Amino acid sequence: MRYRILLLCVSLLALCATTSAEKPNVGSPYGVCAHLGGGQEFDAMPANLAAMRAAGIRWARADFSWNAVEWKKGNWHFNHLDRVLDEADKAGITILPILDYNVPWANPAFQHLDDWSEYVRRLVTRYKDRIRYWEVWNEENIPNFWKQPNAKDYVTLLKRTYEIIKEIDPDLQVVFGGLAGVPHEYYENVLKEGGGKYFDVVNIHPYRGGIVTVRLCNQFLDDIKKFRDLTIKYTGEDRPIWITEMGWATPPAFGTANRQVIEAGLKQLYPDRLPGKFAALYDSKYDASSQFPPVIMGSTIPSGVDVDYVSLEQLKTLSPKTHPCLLLPPGEHFPTPYYDNLVEYVRSGGTLILVGGVPLYYVSQWDDHGFLTHSGHASDSYRHTLRIGWEAYWTKKNVPEHARLVPVKEYEDILKVAVKDQGSRFLNADLLKPGDKLIPILNATKEDYTAPVAVVIKFDSDYKGALIVSTVMNGGNTNVSSEPNQGVFLAQAYLLAFAGGINRYFWYEFQAVEQDDVDREHHFGMVHRDLSPKTGYLAMKTLTKMRPDGSVQNPGWLKDDFCQISWKRPDGKTVTAVWLPGFEAERTVKLPAPVESACDCFGEPVNLPALEGTTYKLKLSPKVLYLVTP
Repeated sequence: MRYRILLLCVSLLALCATTSAEKPNVGSPYGVCAHLGGGQEFDAMPANLAAMRAAGIRWARADFSWNAVEWKKGNWHFNHLDRVLDEADKAGITILPILDYNVPWANPAFQHLDDWSEYVRRLVTRYKDRIRYWEVWNEENIPNFWKQPNAKDYVTLLKRTYEIIKEIDPDLQVVFGGLAGVPHEYYENVLKEGGGKYFDVVNIHPYRGGIVTVRLCNQFLDDIKKFRDLTIKYTGEDRPIWITEMGWATPPAFGTANRQVIEAGLKQLYPDRLPGKFAALYDSKYDASSQFPPVIMGSTIPSGVDVDYVSLEQLKTLSPKTHPCLLLPPGEHFPTPYYDNLVEYVRSGGTLILVGGVPLYYVSQWDDHGFLTHSGHASDSYRHTLRIGWEAYWTKKNVPEHARLVPVKEYEDILKVAVKDQGSRFLNADLLKPGDKLIPILNATKEDYTAPVAVVIKFDSDYKGALIVSTVMNGGNTNVSSEPNQGVFLAQAYLLAFAGGINRYFWYEFQAVEQDDVDREHHFGMVHRDLSPKTGYLAMKTLTKMRPDGSVQNPGWLKDDFCQISWKRPDGKTVTAVWLPGFEAERTVKLPAPVESACDCFGEPVNLPALEGTTYKLKLSPKVLYLVTP
């Protein structure tokens, strides 16, 4: 049962210095994004600020949007921001404001620098003694926030903003506008345009799927390193790097729509029971499955089935007699070198399950490092061989872009969540042979157009098996997890970020909107709409206790195939965090001294096995384990 956290505000350590690239005494590395300037989170002050404080969070990133302070040209209003600063000061929370977005009379802002300058000057002058860092725009590298992204245009705006801020107070710090993803080319273009002279802090939003393999851990750290290397190359300085957005949403519908379609398909094909084990592909060498390890795939697999996770090589010998169903990782990719094995599996009686978009749409091939990675569009021949006919608005006239989902009556009780999504890719029976049947499970309709988006294809020709196919995207997998895994991902991401030299990390976001079960934007929060904690909140509270402000990072992160990261706390004790990305297995962990206490990433105490010197044999998992030594 959820419990409220309005009274959880507790006293924690005072603000301390952070890592080496940053100026001293600027505070904690722990932040969150919170839309404090208006709406739900504005209304929830001061309770949400108290909840932040109780979790050890010391920074909140908030829009100080132009149109919210200048309603009409020359008509200025600051009362709402005054309240934000007053409440934040009471709670001991430091605000990182974002200077952002166009207004009707100055659109785009970089072409109306006099108007923009007045907005910047008024805000910075008013709050310069209370706010020392100023972020200039948000995700200027994507059309969502900058109509025609262009590095030169951003430098024009950044330069003017920097000059105004430094004129008001040279000690104020200018934060580069947080870049969506890890766009090294865009950032380098900014530096080539001379933009390196006009900011003090580098800033990225490296959203991604779960960091669930050692390879993905390395990729995350490499992405950070590239920004550091570019900064040094063009400016001669190793400047602080912040992550001001990165998190994982937990929409209740995550995986559920796919699971319900699979349940309906199994009901059609196996009305009594599944005559064998349910097979699901998981192989860390396959990029698509590395995004769906067992901890995530479980939200897609129907409950009550006996599951075996199979490797790529096992596809060569997988028998429908022992494993009548095979689920590939949701999405539009497929393990192309094993395609013939998949066809033979269906030909000999197996049911292949393809969900999460147009099936077999992108090929995956071996790269130079021995990983099966995405490498472009697949030809129609792959779908034709398995007789999957489909259409969309970009392939055929008079097909709608989106259509309302309606379950077949027989499956109404099963498909309760699936119908909350929309259909945009539609299936047909055009490629079937005599004897084969296409059985709709979920239809999509708009005006005079109706077509299935989820079907069972039951073969009775030269093929003897079946397909369960769903083109419903179900929100994709990037930045999404089941709620139990949000806290696991949070702990991993923060620890890896600090190991990679990130100076400050703002989780996206604090309070969830929770007005739509499907829209992931409604579920990024680490607390629910009523401020009760999600696992992300519990993991943050444990992390800030285990690695408090002022902790000093030790070098290194990888031991064999598991993660081992350590730091020295202000109390002189060393804490080592260990976890195994993606799965569970026993590993030998060597420590500098015997462990005096241990807990998991949610703060639950853990009993360790008998000590062999300072070496422990531990059963590791994706859930971070904190080991405290004197």
